[in-house]
Amino acid sequence: MTQHAAAAVYADPQRMDERTFPRLAAYLADLPDGLDSFPECRSKASLHRAFLDEKPLPPLAPGALPEPVRELIEAPAAVSSWIPTVVHHSVLLVIRELCFTDDESYCRHAFESQRRIFRGPMYRLLLVAMPVDTVLRGIAYRWKAFHQGTQLEVLERGEGEARLELRFPPGLYNELGLKGLASGFRAALDAMKATDAKVEVTEIAAGEAHFRGTWRGA
Repeated sequence: MTQHAAAAVYADPQRMDERTFPRLAAYLADLPDGLDSFPECRSKASLHRAFLDEKPLPPLAPGALPEPVRELIEAPAAVSSWIPTVVHHSVLLVIRELCFTDDESYCRHAFESQRRIFRGPMYRLLLVAMPVDTVLRGIAYRWKAFHQGTQLEVLERGEGEARLELRFPPGLYNELGLKGLASGFRAALDAMKATDAKVEVTEIAAGEAHFRGTWRGA
């Protein structure tokens, strides 16, 4: 790389290798201001730290990723920190592209990682040993323990079933991001000792998504 080319790489903090990270490139291209979109939306760093701790990534070449994404991968934030959700989701897309061959294996790993988070000392009081119905009544409060700038609420709940609605700025979550959230909701049910828990994305529209969860027990 020439000195001029190297300077160009570092001059644009959102520059990236689109051939290596096509999913990330497509995600950022759909946002109004790239990585600077939706600054009011933030996520707890623990959500991606669990991935990075278990799936460390290889060294990244200069210009391979936008600087905010590369920096968060190479120097992960403390688990209690709040980071922009767009950057958080970008890190997860990088992990998906480098570490998994398909979305299904990524979502399985998302489930296992988040289950460990929910059963750990930092968040176990939010979920563990609580009846599912109790957690559902306080779902908005529990969502805010991990997310800012988005809203989650229960639309319907019954015996062993619930339907949830997530509202967010259009474009903040792509389809894979929503599938990852469904894996997280399933992990939460598992932490509450629900059996045969399943969660699926049933509807995606501009700025909202619906989820259906089913389980036995708890």
